[in-house]
Amino acid sequence: MEFVARKEELNALRVMMKLNTLDGAVIYGKKKIGKTALIIEASKSFKGAFIYYQCLKSSDAINAKGLIQAIKDNLNDVFLSDNSSFSEVLEYIFVRGKSEPILLALDEYPYLSNRTTIDTKMQSLIDTYRHDSKMKVILAGSSIGVMETILDETNPLHGRFRYKMQIDAFDYLDASKFYPSASLEDKVAYYAVFGGIPYYLSMIDGSLTFEENLKRLVLDKFAPLESEILSTMKEEYEKIENATILMDAITRGKHSHGDIKDLYMSQSPKSDMNYLLDQLVKLRFLSKTYAINDYGKKKPYYDIEDNLFAFYFSLIYPNVSRRALLSSNEFYSRFVKERLFSSFIPKRFEGICKEYLIRKNKEGMFVSPFLSLGSYTYNNPKAHKNGQFDIVGKKEDGLYVFECKYTAEKVGESVYEEEKRQIEEAGIKVKTMGFFSKSGFTSFKGKEDCLCYDLNDIFA
Repeated sequence: MEFVARKEELNALRVMMKLNTLDGAVIYGKKKIGKTALIIEASKSFKGAFIYYQCLKSSDAINAKGLIQAIKDNLNDVFLSDNSSFSEVLEYIFVRGKSEPILLALDEYPYLSNRTTIDTKMQSLIDTYRHDSKMKVILAGSSIGVMETILDETNPLHGRFRYKMQIDAFDYLDASKFYPSASLEDKVAYYAVFGGIPYYLSMIDGSLTFEENLKRLVLDKFAPLESEILSTMKEEYEKIENATILMDAITRGKHSHGDIKDLYMSQSPKSDMNYLLDQLVKLRFLSKTYAINDYGKKKPYYDIEDNLFAFYFSLIYPNVSRRALLSSNEFYSRFVKERLFSSFIPKRFEGICKEYLIRKNKEGMFVSPFLSLGSYTYNNPKAHKNGQFDIVGKKEDGLYVFECKYTAEKVGESVYEEEKRQIEEAGIKVKTMGFFSKSGFTSFKGKEDCLCYDLNDIFA
């Protein structure tokens, strides 16, 4: 498949490739998010030898031999002993880089068993050859915690690389390029379930329906993406004891620290929940956000960041004991289908609407841009309860409150009046109301003063 999106990252790397200096980039992100594809695509603009090596969770000797072979595959007249250490092989590449253009990419860099030593060696090589080499170096990895430390002030490589790129999942619009012929409603459904991880999206078969793809990829026996979820859980979650308890709590509607703690401590009272939350946020399994009016950042909101994991923990994990008793069709009909369309997809639709506003804000669609965008919490003194608007944008001229409706009915007068009533009861001053609707709009009082978007607008 042709390379999709990542224009900003790709352009930045292409600029780096053309510089007449020794330069480099650190690229990191979750597994299967497209780091390697980005590196390979960027390498096409480099006028010289491209040496790519994916490091192994193995010894220095094994990785040195692998890198030697990659060098021999791409350079002529290579004279390296098979007993060379990884540091010696690196030095050989840097020496060659003085006389010929070389792009070296070390993928899964954190896998190197003696990485601390390699960091120091690479720092020495970069400093030695900085002024008489055009070599380019890319370090990539999916161990986010390790990669984020590479350019820290305490690391020898601090200040040695031009770019530090965190690669995130595609937003809803870039993800839709993997299923261009799908209906607009199916595009929403695909993104709600599969999210924006390129590896997941590449498995979608455009000749099948959404439900057929869902069963084939996640629910059928030996479904490849269920295997992917389970292997990721085994590899990553085993490092974090009781992580599934936290994920399960969030899918039950527990998003505040206090609510999560109440449920979690009832099941695992002796473990450090705060540490577990921090680790899952660091690994990008959970997102941690704050309401735009929580200026002290005292009340974080936790959610599952990856849509596919959210789908699994919301609709499969609670019923996993029944999976062995039912066919995938029966399991889907009994335990997935109704909740998928009635609650899961509508909830994820809110995320799509927010991504639309962010994308359009960056594109300059609004005369006055949003300066912050997120949820907004409030007290309702009449009802003696707290409330939250899920999407509120703040501009210099005031607040813009958005309501998202993923229903078969068009948004009309009743929805408008209900939103207006909630705003009045919340006691907040709003500049403009906005509505997102799956099914469009009827004419209603005040519509001319509202921002109204349907699926055609969102996917335009």
